[in-house]
Amino acid sequence: MSAQDLYLDILTVYPNTMDRAAARGVEKILGHTRQQYSTLGFTMPLFRVICEMAEVGEFHVDSTYKTNRTGHELFSIVASVNGIGFPIAYFLLRMNPINEPINSNDQSDPTNHTIASTDYTTTINTSNSPTPNIDNIPTTYTPTAKEIQEATRSQLIAGFFTRLCSRGLNPRFMFTDKDEGQIDAISQVFGDNAVRLCLWHLIRTVKLQLAKPKLSNPQYNINEAVNRFPFVSRQFQPTADRNGRRCENAGHREAIVVMMRKHYHMHSNILIEGEYFTSIEIHNRCAEEIYTFCVQHDLQDAWAYLYSRWYRDSWWNKWACSTRVPIPIGKTTMMIESQWKILKRDFLINSNRPRLDFLV
Repeated sequence: MSAQDLYLDILTVYPNTMDRAAARGVEKILGHTRQQYSTLGFTMPLFRVICEMAEVGEFHVDSTYKTNRTGHELFSIVASVNGIGFPIAYFLLRMNPINEPINSNDQSDPTNHTIASTDYTTTINTSNSPTPNIDNIPTTYTPTAKEIQEATRSQLIAGFFTRLCSRGLNPRFMFTDKDEGQIDAISQVFGDNAVRLCLWHLIRTVKLQLAKPKLSNPQYNINEAVNRFPFVSRQFQPTADRNGRRCENAGHREAIVVMMRKHYHMHSNILIEGEYFTSIEIHNRCAEEIYTFCVQHDLQDAWAYLYSRWYRDSWWNKWACSTRVPIPIGKTTMMIESQWKILKRDFLINSNRPRLDFLV
C-alpha cells in the first residue's frame, strides 16, 4: 500500500480519530488529499486561550520528519508563555514525488499554478524563482518541477497559517529556521515584521556555508551591493579561480560568526560605543565591518555569500534585532526543538514511524 493510499485509508477507515480528539478540545481546521499533496491541520485545546492573551506575542514554528509511516512532514506552532512553550497547533504535510504530473489551470502560463481544495483556492506565482544568473533574469523563465513543488509547499503552509490567523493567531514575532517555505508563508500571512530567524541556526548555517567549496556561479549582484553600500568596491568580487573554499581559514570563519552574533544583538535603544544609532546606521556599520574584514583577508567569495544571504536588506530584516522597535525575548527555536526531542524520545521511542492516526 502506498503512502497516499494509507493516508486515505486512515481518513476513511478511522474517521473517529479526530472526533475523539475533538471531545478534548482539538479542532481540525484542514484536511485535504490531492494528486500533488496531502494535508491535515488541527489546533490544540489551549489555542484560543493563548491567542487571547495580549502579553503572548512570540511563537515558534518548525517541522520534523520520520514521525509517521506515510512520510508526512510534521509542523508545530509553539507559543512562548513566560518562558514556557505550549504547542497550540500541528500541521501534517506530504508532497508527492516531483516526477508526478502537476496540473495547471493555465497551461499557457507556466508560472501560475493553482492548488484547489474543498474550501479555498490558492494561486502560486513562481515567476520570481531563482535563476542561474540573478543579474540577467530572462524574460521568459519556466520553473522546474522542484521549484513548483517548493512554491506549492510554501502556499500550503501559508494556507495553514491563514486558518490560524482567522482563528485569532496574531504573532508579534514568529521564530523559524532558514526554511524559505516557512519564511515566505509567515511573511505572506503575518507580514514581514513577524519573521525572526533563529540565532542558533544562523550561526550553524554560516559556519557550514563558509566552509563549503566556492560555487561555480557565486550569484553575487555587484550592482545592487554597490548601490546599497557606498563602501563596496566593484573590484572586490569573486574571481575566475573557483578552487578552494569560500573561507579556508577556520579562525576567519569563527571571527565572522562572532561579528554576526554581535550584529544580531545591536539595537537603536542600546548604546554602541557610547552612542545611539538609527536602524539604518546600524545596518551600514555592521555591513561595513564585515566587508572590511573580508577585504583585509581577501575573502571575496565569503563577502559575496554574506551579502547575498544575510546583509542585503531583504535578509537583514529577518534576523537583526535593530530592524524592530520591540526586542524579542527569544533568540532561537530551541523551545520547539525540545518538543521534537520529547515527542521522539518519550512518546515514539518504541514506535518506529507509526501509523498516522497513532501519531495524531
